Order: sequence, then C-alpha cells, then structure tokens
Amino acid sequence: SSSSAPPKKRMYEPHKLVRTDSKNPIGRLDAYFRHPELVLRKKRKICTRSRLTSVKELLSEFTSMCDESIQEILGDNTFVGCVDDTYALLQHKTGLYLTHIPNISKYLFYERALIDFSSMAWFAVSPPAPITPLLRMALEKEGGGDMGEECDSIAEKLTALLVSKSAMLNEYFSIDITGNGELRALPEIIDNYVPPMGSLPSFLLKLSLDVNWYEEKPCFRAICDELAAFYKIQPKMYIEHSTTTTTTTTTTTRDHISLKWIIQHTILPAFRSDFHPPNALQKENCVVKIAALEKLYRIFERC
Repeated sequence: SSSSAPPKKRMYEPHKLVRTDSKNPIGRLDAYFRHPELVLRKKRKICTRSRLTSVKELLSEFTSMCDESIQEILGDNTFVGCVDDTYALLQHKTGLYLTHIPNISKYLFYERALIDFSSMAWFAVSPPAPITPLLRMALEKEGGGDMGEECDSIAEKLTALLVSKSAMLNEYFSIDITGNGELRALPEIIDNYVPPMGSLPSFLLKLSLDVNWYEEKPCFRAICDELAAFYKIQPKMYIEHSTTTTTTTTTTTRDHISLKWIIQHTILPAFRSDFHPPNALQKENCVVKIAALEKLYRIFERC
C-alpha cells in the first residue's frame, strides 16, 4: 500500500508575524510601570436590557449603522502609544492605525448609555454639587460675562426643571438630583471612569435646555447624546493626579493617573467589548491605516 504524503512544511515568513499581542504587554515600556486602580464610591445595579420600545429602537438604529471593518480593528486592538491628547496609535494584526479617541469614545458612551439604560452603576459626587451656581457659570460662559440678576433667575428656573425630572433621571440614567437642587451622583458608564468634571456646568445646561422632555424617544436620545458629549475623552480637561495611601506608620504615593493611562486602561478595553462603531467614523477619518508592518519589515531588512 502507498504511504500517505508527508505534511507540507509551513514556510517561516517573519514579515507576516504580528509583533505584539493585545493580551500580552511585553514590549511596551508601560508594562514596567505600575498604575493605580481608581477607587470610586459606587453601587452597581442589576444589569438588564431595557424593555422599553423606544430604547430598543434607538439601540437598533445605532447598531444597524455599525462599520464591521472598524469594529474588527477596535475589537482586537493593541495599544501602541498616544500621539497627543486626541490621537492614539493602535495595532490590529499587522496594520498600524491612527485613531481619533474623542470622536470614537463619544459613540461608545452613547451606545453604553442605551445598553445599560435603567441599570447603570453610579458614583457619588462628594460633596453633592449645588446645581444653580453651576448653571450660572455655564450661562455666563455662554453669554460672555456677568449677566446679573437675569442669569440668577434663569439658573434657578433651569434647576427647578431638572429637579422636577429627577425621578426619571435617577431611575433611567443614575443621575441623582436632590429635592433642594444638588447633584448627588452620576452614572459610571464605563468601569472606573469619571468624566472630566470641568465640563459638568455645560452638561447640566445642555441637559436642561436641549432635551425634549415631552416625547419619550427624542427625550432618551437627547439625554444619551448629552451624556456621550460629557463623558467622551476631552483633551486638556483632565487633571493628572497621584493617589496616596496613608497608614499609621507610612504614607505611600502611587503613580499618577494621566490621560494616556485613562485611554489605555479604560477606553480601549471598552472598545473591545460590545461596541458597534458606526460608519460615520469612516467619513470622519477617525480610524486611518498609516502603515502595514510587513512592508516596514521588508524595508528594515534591506537596510
């Protein structure tokens, strides 16, 4: 009887090998530095998908616009580095991509707000923030200066509006507003991520002015839009800080948390999980391939 043919030997093609692994940080300098975990005062609700027809429709409309090629890139990305506070370099297979993190993260937070509708975790705003002064700040910024008593009157009316909607905001979005007009909690849309609180006055102003409170679906869409605009990565709006642990005998200061750390350790992992990036990102040039690593390898071989 004739013997079976020996298995074909696989050719070794180093130019086609992927140099990094998203699950293995070896090769990244960041792997040699310890970063602290954020500790938030938070409570997680039982996660259940909303049964409201309006929310299902909004989520279906969003996922139907998914760009599968971008989803594949972001779903299996390796962080290479930050170019600046706006752009990050990601590797997918042997491709190197320049990504616009603020724009992509805006869509991420919008979808997550719909997915976790009525079951969002929250973190405490401590001490509670009085809403009227924050609205006054936002109004004066929009108006270009001191608006006097008129500004106070508008801020108070807008605060009263938000207080009147507090039950719905807390139930569906974990935005906890007290009866005396203080913001007590905000949603933790992504684990261990706190939005840039310098944008809180603007968020409260847009929440009170730009939401159609009388129609369910437009109302929920607008609130999710404003949450996304508030929570997205906003360059120059973060304060780098260190965390300090004090015991009876020693005080230890751990490494600082930078915007780069936030992007790498909170935003990019969220891109890899249950995210449907819309095709609008292609039109906005938010994910651009700038190099093929196998071609670079051939160039280096000739040098």
